[in-house]
Amino acid sequence: MCRRYSEPVATKPKRPASYNLKAADRKRNLAIQIGLTSIVVIFAVALVLYIVMSNDKKPTSGEVKSVRVASSDVIKKEGSSDPKVVLSLYEDFLCPHCGEFEQQFGPTVNKLIDTGAVAADYYMVAILDSPQTQNYSSRAAGAAYCVADENNDAFRRFHAALYAQQPSETGSGFPDNARLVEVARQAGAGGGVPDCINKGRYTAMVQGLAAAAGVQSTPTIKINGQAYEVSTPDALVAEVKKVVGNVPGLDGAAPPAQAPAPAPGS
Repeated sequence: MCRRYSEPVATKPKRPASYNLKAADRKRNLAIQIGLTSIVVIFAVALVLYIVMSNDKKPTSGEVKSVRVASSDVIKKEGSSDPKVVLSLYEDFLCPHCGEFEQQFGPTVNKLIDTGAVAADYYMVAILDSPQTQNYSSRAAGAAYCVADENNDAFRRFHAALYAQQPSETGSGFPDNARLVEVARQAGAGGGVPDCINKGRYTAMVQGLAAAAGVQSTPTIKINGQAYEVSTPDALVAEVKKVVGNVPGLDGAAPPAQAPAPAPGS
């Protein structure tokens, strides 16, 4: 069977596929920027969460933490950054013997610190804590750690102020948290101190600190970890000088502080 012959229809040649390098680079760079931005945002969020959670985490019973108070010129062990003498003081803010120690020895301890003869480690414990004393020991001790977190100089003033206003162990009235916050403010502490005190951040720690440190009475004084039997301020200075030698400005003990007036309600 015959068929009519038809000529093939001419078609236009196809253009070869092209690849836009500049557009691809822009897309790739945009993707990289978005990825890096996402990583930075995730890291920042994680960091904020970590800081918030760390700040909210309360020290627990069994932990032992001191407040280190030292001059920038503290005498150090040869070839080391460690102080040559560490004077450790375990105290309870309600303990009457601690109040007496602060009155008799406090000025001399300050002199030892300020001349660089010692670094002082304060451990504020709560061995006299009880519902009958409205748990003043643990509340005051915890407040002291809150103040120390903000400012060591404020801690020294707060420490002295609480002993100057020390209530009687057998009294009927004890400073509440609002009073502790006010004393901290007067000592120069601010920031998060009121919140720290009111939330009892350090309560559990100070309640268990004496047992964790093996301390059974207050005040307990140690020199370089060894128990020291307290006698006189001059004897304390002499004991320190056995280790550090003569120190400029440390010619002897400081005069005792004036006896504090009885606290209201004592």
